[in-house]
Amino acid sequence: GGGGGLRVRSDDAYTHKFIEEWWGHRLNLLQMRAYEWCDELTRSGELFLLVSTDAGGMSYVRAVPAADIESIQTAANDVAQEQSYTQKPPSPAEEPRIWPAYDEDSDLQNEDGSFEAVMLHYAINRPVGAVHGESDLAPLLRWLSRYASWLEDRARLNRYRNSFMYVVKAVW
Repeated sequence: GGGGGLRVRSDDAYTHKFIEEWWGHRLNLLQMRAYEWCDELTRSGELFLLVSTDAGGMSYVRAVPAADIESIQTAANDVAQEQSYTQKPPSPAEEPRIWPAYDEDSDLQNEDGSFEAVMLHYAINRPVGAVHGESDLAPLLRWLSRYASWLEDRARLNRYRNSFMYVVKAVW
């Protein structure tokens, strides 16, 4: 249809029911958060999603600001195989937090039946061989800087031009 927003669905009735519960869960509210995440992806060029899963199998998703990610650890022979993400500590006295990358082959289950939190990373405008993405706005920043300089020059020129007083005499 006519731009009704983002929808997630499955043809399997059981799976579709779970997706609806997950999507609309009060701790997820993904219909609202999808817009925030789109903004973050556009502004920073990457999106870091932290996924935690309780013992009942419900997953909760939180975005971590890209500016808070200090580094991305990858396989030694392949930058596309991200293994973990180091998040800056909230204060200098604390240690940075290392989040494992999601790996579908190894779900780390805790003693209480919940699962180890994992991080997903999505990047746009990523050059070949790079691990970080680049904002959609990055190419505009150079032009905005040039425009700001031009505008400042014009304002100064007008101010100086108008600060001089001319005396004009007409001779008949």
